[in-house]
Amino acid sequence: MLDFARFPEKHAVARARSVLAFLAILITTIAPAAAFASPPTFSPDMALASDSGQVDVQWQADGEVTLTMSETSRGTKLVYKGTDSRIFLSGLRDGDYELRLAGEDGSLSEPVVVEVRPQSLSRALFLVLIGALVTLGIVIVVLRGARHG
Repeated sequence: MLDFARFPEKHAVARARSVLAFLAILITTIAPAAAFASPPTFSPDMALASDSGQVDVQWQADGEVTLTMSETSRGTKLVYKGTDSRIFLSGLRDGDYELRLAGEDGSLSEPVVVEVRPQSLSRALFLVLIGALVTLGIVIVVLRGARHG
């Protein structure tokens, strides 16, 4: 039998190696997979501009994500937290919105900027005028048909 009192430094080195080997095995086998997960990313085919104030946001992620939205004049707010991979945002006003995803492990996506630019007033009035003319035409056709029929 070895007398460790005679070789204290060898005993300490052996004990340290044993502890390190145990910790290495423990970390590689028990550590959660989320610790090694890639950061969440936005879908490359996501529209980055809107003329209606609506945006369909899509992403890929392993596990739960947190979606935040920043607007220059209003600051940052939490938009979504969960395990889905898509959310539909509506009611956005004219402006630029920075979206960012955070994974469970704290990893952050690259930010995405969505530009919301509503249709011009002249275009909206033009479409209303066309709708009014079509409606008037239908009313005239119906009234003429009623007189002749």
